[in-house]
Amino acid sequence: MFLLLFQEYFKFDRTIPQEFKDVVEAFPQWLSDASRRGGLVIVLDALNQLDPRNNAHDLNWLPASLPPNVKLLVSTLPGPCENASRKRGYKAMEIQPLSVSERKSLVQEYLGLYGKRLLDHQLELITAAQQCENALFLRTLLEELRYP
Repeated sequence: MFLLLFQEYFKFDRTIPQEFKDVVEAFPQWLSDASRRGGLVIVLDALNQLDPRNNAHDLNWLPASLPPNVKLLVSTLPGPCENASRKRGYKAMEIQPLSVSERKSLVQEYLGLYGKRLLDHQLELITAAQQCENALFLRTLLEELRYP
């Protein structure tokens, strides 16, 4: 999938390898070529959800180093992918749950973008819910509240 996106965006005129080992082998060169054409940022969310075949959780499919102008941002839950990223020396940042005050701010600002607001007791009910410590859960809830 990566290489198809690279091919389309960077207008690479080359065949996309079909076998996993061939993709892993070609990937560093594709990154290097992308770097020379302006660079890119690759965001990979939930590495822990990768299919574990081909030892994907070891992250050996990622190049050991990245060319200039190429940045990589990944997320994972604790486990094999996190361990592999630490072994590779990736900088880590642990995302903390949202505080109640952060939740209130996010709810008010987000709904305000759409000309909406909650009654005080509704705001308290939502921001007190433990599930809303998770930014993705809160965002999903707010998306639902946007619509009548």
